[in-house]
Amino acid sequence: MEYDVFICHAFEDKDFVEPLSQALISKGLKVWYAPIKLKIGDSLRQEIDRGLANSRYGVVVLSEVFFKKNWTQSELDALASRQNEEGRKVILPIWHKIDAGEVQKHSPLLASLYAARSIDGLEIVAAQILNICSEPDETAHKSVFQTSGSVGLREKCLDVIRKGDVLEWRKLVDELQEPVTKQLLEWKQDGEASIQQGADAWKESVLRATKICMPGFVPIFASVEAGQKERWKDATRILRHLAILKNKMGGGITKVLNIGMHMLYFPGSVGMAIAVETGQHDFVWDWMLIKMPGYRDGSEIKWADIRSAFWPPVGIDFKDPFRLLLGFYDTEYVQGFFPSEERMKEFLFKSNLLQSIIELRFLTQTGEGAEIVEKRDKRYKTDVNVLPFWCLIKSDDFQTWTLDLFNSGDEFIRFFMMNAQGHIDPKRIWDWWKGWKVICEAFINEVTHYSPWVHNEWLILPGEPQK
Repeated sequence: MEYDVFICHAFEDKDFVEPLSQALISKGLKVWYAPIKLKIGDSLRQEIDRGLANSRYGVVVLSEVFFKKNWTQSELDALASRQNEEGRKVILPIWHKIDAGEVQKHSPLLASLYAARSIDGLEIVAAQILNICSEPDETAHKSVFQTSGSVGLREKCLDVIRKGDVLEWRKLVDELQEPVTKQLLEWKQDGEASIQQGADAWKESVLRATKICMPGFVPIFASVEAGQKERWKDATRILRHLAILKNKMGGGITKVLNIGMHMLYFPGSVGMAIAVETGQHDFVWDWMLIKMPGYRDGSEIKWADIRSAFWPPVGIDFKDPFRLLLGFYDTEYVQGFFPSEERMKEFLFKSNLLQSIIELRFLTQTGEGAEIVEKRDKRYKTDVNVLPFWCLIKSDDFQTWTLDLFNSGDEFIRFFMMNAQGHIDPKRIWDWWKGWKVICEAFINEVTHYSPWVHNEWLILPGEPQK
């Protein structure tokens, strides 16, 4: 592309736009900005069309006057068309003297895009644009979505992350997470009563417990979306509190006492799906390695070894594996992190596959584990932690989605070996993967009669040897 950014704006906003364009140029970006690019005698339409077509991104300065101009709407339409056709983020919105409610009133679509704000200051806005433009095109994060007309938890978290104030972030995290433990302790009586009333009552009670926890999970989701690992580490402290909640629950029914461990399923599944949606596969690795309190005082365990973190707390529906999670799509806690419910399901499947591959990596780190997969020992199916829902992906979708994850066999090998020391023969890794498919297929075929059509030879990764 000839330009990094095309600036779409109303002339009346030049007092903000002109310094912004200069700031971006000073940072080394190639900027298409009309007063700079247009010369006397130039064809206005032709030059603008050329700028729109040859810029990686369109910086759209939204203001009250912007929405009153026909010309700006035409430029915006062209950028939106490119975004749809290219399937990547093209529009970079800036809210200038306008709030979420006003944007929502004029354009729900634009209100759904996470925006910079001129009120934060020129340097912060320019730095945000530079950060996006510094990403390689092939790994640029997809659009992030903000569907509420008012400032919700997600937007509030992202605003604090964007400002970079660590103390303000930790204060916000505490504000959202501190009430959770107390409220779950109060929930205990509700949970015990529901157990006596049957499975449906228990499911409703679990959903109530989940809604108690969800505000505390939003900082985790937002920090993953923003790609801020240090802020993510601050936010994950709630996961450790949930893991040891049983110690505070006292006596009672096992299912109720373990509610904290069951709640790990929600932030882990959704959080890792957000990491996949934004192309940050290293987050999935870091998540699987999180150190958690163990089952005995003073011990610790990694996330990948906590089975309840991968199993729905109210039963498994193999016809619709992520129904419980998708039920939260329209809530303020999840809505906005994914472009649609169907895409959320896709990212849940993809992250499930990545989690399963990492489980395979951990298993093969021991001689005994390597032998299990090399011999394709189906008896190991009872010890699988990550529910291999990926075995249920239709063959065509599996091929398409795994190409999204790994463009080549080399990329799969690099993911498998993430941050590992030493070298393992790729042929051996592929043999492990083939053995793992056999074990996971055996698991699926044993626990459900829904999918007798599952055959691991259909599920082929990019670059996977066929012999």
